[in-house]
Amino acid sequence: MAEEVPKLVQDDGWLEPYSQDILARVGRHRELQEQLISGYGSLSHYANVHEWSGVHSDEANKQWTIREWAPKAKSVALCGD
Repeated sequence: MAEEVPKLVQDDGWLEPYSQDILARVGRHRELQEQLISGYGSLSHYANVHEWSGVHSDEANKQWTIREWAPKAKSVALCGD
């Protein structure tokens, strides 16, 4: 079944020679979006992961929290003062 001509190409005829490339990119975008939603629950949650992971200071308790995601790591090291 042939893919529908993307609206972008319908709106700009100069893009017609690139129609297949545009369709491929749209397809990859949809696949990635589905992966992110299935892995994180929503695009919003994925976009806000930086608020949870990384290095964060807790001034009230005078402590630092460090969280990283490394599912296939054989080891992890933290160096600093």
